[in-house]
Amino acid sequence: YLSITAAVSAGKELTMAFLELLPLLLLLILLISALGAFLCSRILVRPVLEISRVSKRMANLDMTWECNMDRTDELGVLANSLNLMAKRLDAAMKELEHANQKLREEMEHITELSRQRRDFFAAASHELKTPITILKGQVESMILGIGKYKDTGNVLPGTLKEVENMERLVKEILAISKIEME
Repeated sequence: YLSITAAVSAGKELTMAFLELLPLLLLLILLISALGAFLCSRILVRPVLEISRVSKRMANLDMTWECNMDRTDELGVLANSLNLMAKRLDAAMKELEHANQKLREEMEHITELSRQRRDFFAAASHELKTPITILKGQVESMILGIGKYKDTGNVLPGTLKEVENMERLVKEILAISKIEME
């Protein structure tokens, strides 16, 4: 049998030595933790914050940035993808703005054509009202036998002339409306 005995005072000495070193060990652990946190923030958190800032600008349709990261890991791939997406979105937005401007110009042209058509038909309507009023007056006077209209043989050639004028105006209106529809 082998029996080992140790003095009780050696355990107490070990505990006392550990308690004396405990503040230094805690300080060393705290320094290592702070250094680890600092490195973690530099290596991982800062690029994530930069990408977050860039994505917020992108969400506000601000494409005047570039996410510069010289990394080949997932964060670098994400930054490059954001750059590519921003360039494509910027090109698409410029193309849409150009198309929108062209559409505005076409709408202005259509509005102008519509105004011209409305003015034309107002003028044509006015021009047709005069001969129709003359014809109506002549026909009513012939029916009632008033004044010079009693002799319908002399008045009918003038009435026919007014009908021919109206026919000419209607043909002109039809020709113009065909041209506008093309």
